[in-house]
Amino acid sequence: VWHHLVAGSTPESVRAKFIEIAGEMKWDVAGVDHDRYIKIERDGLATVAATTTEYHVLVQGNTLLDIPEFDTSHRQQVGDPIFTVVTDAPVKRMDGDVAQQHALDLLDIKGICVSNPNGLVVDIGGLYGDFGLSTAARGCPTVIFEPQIHHAEQIARSVQVNGFERLVTVRNEAVSTAAAVQISSKVHQDGLVSAHGDGASVPGVTLQNVFPGEKILFMKVDVEGFEGDVLNASRPLFTAGRVNHAVFEYTPYHFVGRGTNYETFLPDLISLGAK
Repeated sequence: VWHHLVAGSTPESVRAKFIEIAGEMKWDVAGVDHDRYIKIERDGLATVAATTTEYHVLVQGNTLLDIPEFDTSHRQQVGDPIFTVVTDAPVKRMDGDVAQQHALDLLDIKGICVSNPNGLVVDIGGLYGDFGLSTAARGCPTVIFEPQIHHAEQIARSVQVNGFERLVTVRNEAVSTAAAVQISSKVHQDGLVSAHGDGASVPGVTLQNVFPGEKILFMKVDVEGFEGDVLNASRPLFTAGRVNHAVFEYTPYHFVGRGTNYETFLPDLISLGAK
C-alpha cells in the first residue's frame, strides 16, 4: 500500500488497493480506520512520500540513535521464514532457541498478529536480535530491548538489511525497576556474548511506562540472571491480562547471585498464570 501510495495514486485508489490486499491476505479489516494507515488526505502525497523512510529504528528513551555502518559480510541467513542477521565478526552460533520458535509455530504467531493489528511482540534481551527478527519476518510488530549498545546497533542494522523498519523498534534500554542499570559484556570462546551488571549505565524502563496501553501478544525474556527484575518491571501488565504469552529462559546454576531468587521465581510465574 505504501508503494502504491508513493507512486502517486489517488486516495480512492489507495483505499481500494488496501482492501484488495487485505482480501488476498485474509486480513480482518472490518471496522478498520483506513486513514490511520493511509494519511494521504491530511498530509498530501509529497509529504507522505518524503517521510516513508524516516523510521525510529534505534532509540533510547525519546532519543533517536544513529546506526553506524557495519561490515555486512558476516551475515547469516537463519530461521523459517528466512531472515538475515548481521554481526561485525564471525559468530559460531546464534541464539537458536528451538523451543521458542516451536512455541511461536504452535501458537500461529503470524495469525495472532494479523488478528490483533494493535498488538506487539516484545523481545527482552535481544543479543543478536534473531528472535525479534524472526517474529518480524512473520509480519509481527516487534520491539527489541537490548541494553548493550553495540548489540543494539547491530540489531538495528539487521532491521535495515531485512527491510523491517516499519515493523521493528530496537530500544537500547534495560527492562528494570531501577532507573539505570550497569551493563558490561563477556565474550565467550564460541563467540557468544553475555551481559553482566557491572559496566556502562543504560536507562532502566518498566513495560508499563513504555507500553501504557498496548497488548503484548508474545514476550520473550533472556536476560541472564535478571529475570526477577524483568518480571517485577512487567508485573502490572501480567496482572492486568495484557500479556497473552511469555517465555522466560533462565539457567539458575550459571546466574546465581545476579538478583533473581530462583526458589520463588517459578512459583511466582505460576501464580501469574504460567503453565
